[in-house]
Amino acid sequence: MQAPSATGADGVGFGRHAEMTYIELWEKEPKYCQWVIKAVQDQEPGTPGEEPSPMERLGKWLREREAQAESTGPAYEYNEDMQLVEVPGSRSLKERAGITVKFYGVAAPIKRICTSWEECKPHVHGVKGVMYRSFATREEAEAYVNNPPARAVKQPKQSQKKSARTSDGSEDKGETVETSKKSRKVKKPSKDPAEKPEDAVEEDTKVEAKSPKGKARKGTKKNQPDNEEPAEPARKRQRKEKGEDAAKGAAPKKSMLAKAKAKAKAKAKAKAKAKAVAKAKARQAKAKAKPPAATEEEKSPKAADKLSSLPEVSPEVLKLAEEVGLSTALRNLRLRPEIAALNVDAQILLNTLRECDGLVNKAKCRILETGAGGPSTPPKSQRTEEPITPEKCEAPPPVAEDVPMKGEVEQKPVDRPVVQLSAQDSLKVTETKPTEDDNNQEAEAAVHVAPACPNCGKVYDAHDTSFCRGCGLARDMNEMTEASSTQAARLIPAGRSITVEAMRLNSPLKEMDPEVHGIIESEKDRQRRCVNLIASENFAPLPVLEAVGSVMVNKYSEGYPGARYYGGNEFIDKAERLCQQRALSSFRLDAKEWGVNVQSLSGSPANFQVFTALCDVHDRIMGLDLPHGGHLSHGYQTDTKKISMVSKYFESIPYRLNEETGLIDYEECEKFAMRIRPKILIAGTSAYSRLIDYGRMRQIADKVGAYLLADMAHISGLVAGAAIPSPFEYADVVTTTTHKSLRGPRGAMIFYRKGQRGVDKKGNPIMYDLEDRINAAVFPGLQGGPHNQSITSLAVALKQASEPEFKTYIQQVMKNSKALGESLQRCNFNLVSGGTDNHLVLIDLRSKGVNGSKAEAVCEMASIVLNKNTIPGDKSAMNPNGLRVGAPAMTSRGLMEDDFVKIGEFIGGAVDVAAEVQKQSGPKLVDFKRVLAESPPGKLLELKGQVEDFASELACRPMLDTYFAQWETSKIRSTVTQKVQDRTVSPDEAMKERIKAGIPKIHFVVSLLVGSWSSIGFKASEPLVFSYLQEHVRHKHIHIVGNIVM
Repeated sequence: MQAPSATGADGVGFGRHAEMTYIELWEKEPKYCQWVIKAVQDQEPGTPGEEPSPMERLGKWLREREAQAESTGPAYEYNEDMQLVEVPGSRSLKERAGITVKFYGVAAPIKRICTSWEECKPHVHGVKGVMYRSFATREEAEAYVNNPPARAVKQPKQSQKKSARTSDGSEDKGETVETSKKSRKVKKPSKDPAEKPEDAVEEDTKVEAKSPKGKARKGTKKNQPDNEEPAEPARKRQRKEKGEDAAKGAAPKKSMLAKAKAKAKAKAKAKAKAKAVAKAKARQAKAKAKPPAATEEEKSPKAADKLSSLPEVSPEVLKLAEEVGLSTALRNLRLRPEIAALNVDAQILLNTLRECDGLVNKAKCRILETGAGGPSTPPKSQRTEEPITPEKCEAPPPVAEDVPMKGEVEQKPVDRPVVQLSAQDSLKVTETKPTEDDNNQEAEAAVHVAPACPNCGKVYDAHDTSFCRGCGLARDMNEMTEASSTQAARLIPAGRSITVEAMRLNSPLKEMDPEVHGIIESEKDRQRRCVNLIASENFAPLPVLEAVGSVMVNKYSEGYPGARYYGGNEFIDKAERLCQQRALSSFRLDAKEWGVNVQSLSGSPANFQVFTALCDVHDRIMGLDLPHGGHLSHGYQTDTKKISMVSKYFESIPYRLNEETGLIDYEECEKFAMRIRPKILIAGTSAYSRLIDYGRMRQIADKVGAYLLADMAHISGLVAGAAIPSPFEYADVVTTTTHKSLRGPRGAMIFYRKGQRGVDKKGNPIMYDLEDRINAAVFPGLQGGPHNQSITSLAVALKQASEPEFKTYIQQVMKNSKALGESLQRCNFNLVSGGTDNHLVLIDLRSKGVNGSKAEAVCEMASIVLNKNTIPGDKSAMNPNGLRVGAPAMTSRGLMEDDFVKIGEFIGGAVDVAAEVQKQSGPKLVDFKRVLAESPPGKLLELKGQVEDFASELACRPMLDTYFAQWETSKIRSTVTQKVQDRTVSPDEAMKERIKAGIPKIHFVVSLLVGSWSSIGFKASEPLVFSYLQEHVRHKHIHIVGNIVM
């Protein structure tokens, strides 16, 4: 098709519309689009004998349908039986068929406002009485929904009550006479109160009724011959029959009415049966009828299959076909019942659609082979058009023909269903088999076109459409999402409501639930622009997230590997066994000495499961007190209330820190343990910045005969990275969460010893029996089926924890934590215990005059996320005097020591603002938050801007920034302040050099399509950088996530 000239309806040419997509063209230039369709129809014919292109035929067809839709008033909608019926006075077919792009529709009775029928269809599928009305604007649609018009009520025929004279001269006013040109019918109300009015007998009889002028009118019985005598009046005949029946001893009048009623019903039933028989015979005769043989004229080239000789099309048409997405658009258009109502020949329509599909396939093949449309596409004038070979890019044959797809095995001919097209039904396949049963039913199935591979033309497998089984080409995910709405390659019975399409199983989250999608996107943005210092949080790697969202979530697997209560757990068992092996390997344990349960759902349930496995009810346990750095699940209770459920089932007695040094007082702990003699001694913390002496705790446990439980939930990543001493050398049982410093999914693990525990007085060995007891406590004691998606993703995280890069990460966490503590001390903060030996720092705010709750509120408004925490001497966990800050999360985003020094200064500024606000609000927290929200100080707003700018620049770091895929639209800020030296360095060396010199490094984060990720650092001029990226995008299928603004 030639490009339109500059004499269009809007006076502009093709130039300024060249870069627009087809949808943008419809929305911004509707007149121009109508002119293009008209130009296709009115253009001069080409060379005689030259076949018009599919786009030209489609444009002409659309124009004809558009004209027909404007000229025809009636439209079609669904009735209660889900059949299309003609509705005069409705909206035009043009709007209902979606030829106009911008319109709004309402699906009643659901009354959902949609922008297209395809959007409404999933919500009304299988609902009876659905009406779809279209409107030009959303205001009209909303007005229809809010104030629907009154439904027209069909007016009954007028009836006149006449006073009919009976034979005895009396006047009966109870008869209703309906005047008609053909007959007069008399309805007599029954005198029996037990009978309903509708059960009255209707008789065709002679009636004498007075006209308005007082003259009598005579009615004769319908189809009564002239030579027959007139029928007797109804009352006289009934009296006569009644007298005869009385003489014979017949039943009363009630039985007579019942007989008349039964007779009428039998007559109606026979009539309906005869009608059904006639209809069935007509269908059978129609199915047996063979189509007439094709004449010589019909076998001419004009009527032959055009798919074998597709014409060559211009580059403009190829580009337009790609932008329009004809394959999906026309597939959806064909499934609409309005197209069927136009009485278009089915074979012509299917051939046209298939040719357009082939056109798009050609365009896709050209892009795959030549890279057309990529960053390095040459100008239009420099491109050379090469013919596309049909072996690579041939369109699939029409659906209604017995032609096998390329790459498929040709099967024996079978009886194909007959394609029928009517104004009452959409395109359907009807298969009828003659039977002797008069009540033969018709089997109908909706037609769905199977999507084909754009490379080889083979239809995708019905069960796995992610790649082509013919050539192995992976399918585009966007195309799969669009194609899922049509349920390709599947015959679904008409009227069936339980389908993947109806349940919206393949709908993206953004379309299915925009509200939840918006919440997720907001949380993603918050994590991007905030500085996260929560010591118990981290950023799960991308492969961990992929495993969490996998199909492993679908399986139920109560029990343990090899002993499940459900079938189909072959691969679930493999995943759990692999997770157990990697758990032991990550912490350098021998499988003969240690076992592990990976089914526990979280840290607190894991601790409670150990308590129930090793203790009886009201046995004593001993752990670090919560205000002194312990954990809630160790049995915390106040003087008046048992807070944790552990303290209700067991007697929990805490040990404490030395408040002067901030360290565990092991001497007092031993004396206390000797007095109470606990069953379990817990060596674990949640807010303790120093190392635990596990050897000393082992000595205490041995003296009182207690199990030693090491809760390493916070420090498990440090233990796996060999940065601190391991508790496995001394403990009997070790519990840990998996989402903190270990950087995995949310879950927990329970490690237990195996083998010999000791010897008795006679020297006999005492063996551990922890495995069966702990496994039974987890399942079936306190849990049902495990979360297989968490176990599978935990295996991924443990694999990463075994690699050398993880040890490097843990070492940097330790360095950053120390740098943060030193920075806070320079800002005149007191630290509990005077410093840190692990990943966290505990701040004492009593010298600043504010508590932890107020400091946390100010820090959160400044986009600094941390948590208030109790310190030794506090009496309330809700009003503590401390802050807990940690380094694992921000280290995962690539921060170094100098960055944490700056974060310490941010915290100092936030606490100073909290002190100023407290002077205005007073001591109460409620008043403090009110003043802070109503009139935030200018220093706080300035601090927030600095923090968010600092956090946003971290998007150029190499660690885990594939979370923030929105960088393409958020414009990551990165300014080059100094010329980069003309030499090549590694990314690590460049990062160190940037930190020392204060020069932002140009760092692009890329995401490979296979799911893994990597980072590439550049020290070069801008043109070389972008040329390098373009080369990778073209040939290695690498997607740029970052967008650098120089």
